[in-house]
Amino acid sequence: MTLTLDSIPEIDLTAEDFQGGVRAAEAAYAPHRDGVGYLRSQRGLEPVSYAESARVMRDPKFNASVASRLGGVGITNGVVYETFVNALQNREGRAHTVARKAANPWFNATNAGTLRTHVRSWVNEWLDEQLDADVVDFHNAVGRRLPATLFCQMAGVTLDRWTDVAQWSEDILLMAQAAKLEYREIVERSATEAKQFIDDLLAERRQNPDEDLFSFMVQAQERGEVNEDDVMAVVWLALFGSTDTTNAQLNLHLLTLAKHPDVWRQMKQDPALIPNAVLELSRVNPNVWAVMRSPKEPLELDGISLQPQDILWPNVFAANRDPKVFADPSRVDITRENSHQLLNFATGTHSCLGRMITLMEQEEVLKALVDRWDGCEIVTSRFSGSMYAARAEELTVRFVKDPA
Repeated sequence: MTLTLDSIPEIDLTAEDFQGGVRAAEAAYAPHRDGVGYLRSQRGLEPVSYAESARVMRDPKFNASVASRLGGVGITNGVVYETFVNALQNREGRAHTVARKAANPWFNATNAGTLRTHVRSWVNEWLDEQLDADVVDFHNAVGRRLPATLFCQMAGVTLDRWTDVAQWSEDILLMAQAAKLEYREIVERSATEAKQFIDDLLAERRQNPDEDLFSFMVQAQERGEVNEDDVMAVVWLALFGSTDTTNAQLNLHLLTLAKHPDVWRQMKQDPALIPNAVLELSRVNPNVWAVMRSPKEPLELDGISLQPQDILWPNVFAANRDPKVFADPSRVDITRENSHQLLNFATGTHSCLGRMITLMEQEEVLKALVDRWDGCEIVTSRFSGSMYAARAEELTVRFVKDPA
């Protein structure tokens, strides 16, 4: 297939269809999926089918476009810039392979199982505190608290630091939104504070190692497997990549479940369906709507000339509802058997390092919810970040208990 820019339909992301939920946005993209497979928008070129989105994500000729993302908020140099460029998901080639290989053994099934024990205990405790509440502030009681608390556990610091971790992550991930120069001060302030926290903790672990992720990476450095930049690349990603994103997805799960009480009943009747339910709920209502990719050097994509400053936006939400891959894609089916990888966690070399851990967190929350209640009703909800990455700002819920 050879394309020209003139042959690619153009859409307006400020249109009403793209300001609401996934269903309306996908419906606007769907007519173009079987055409050239791309759209043009204000932000760049947008693959809209599963095949094209996965292809761009997997293509080693593209990177995560961090320079463009930082430049969009006015960060073009300095310590914060260098820290982001060094982060694991923004590295390429040997620099990425070496750091990821060193970190992989820590993100294994055994550690995920150990962390699951902690997660289960915390979630049960926090939800028990809400049993008599008429309305539950789920966003703050569980959504923000859980992934940030788990990072503290992974880092070996006191769990009460979770509020700092959550705030840093939320501020830093403003970069995943539509670029605004007013974000620069917020991102730089929180990134500077977070980096100082990490620097201090790494210095402590070099003196007093333990069994946490930081100690694990420091010990790898002492064995000569990685250098100091490699260590920072892994722990920096673990901080801002593990908290705000999981929070948003947990909130979105409740939003979906409130509209599909039959799914809640299925999980309650058969808890073995919960791991698959997490994947299906993530498919139909993903927190990441699109990712960024830019060419590492000038190249042609299906005949279109692209430069390193150009940005492509592989669409997660559109790929997740591609009928060529997911039968009856608008239906929420937690018994669905999928042979294709969800693009929520990206794919290829830069697929999500902590995928197993975030899925575990979501499974434990859903299990604890269906153990206690028979459904939920949304009282208030507020999300921002349409067409980029959903950012949970408020979610209050009335949980339903059917009469015995």
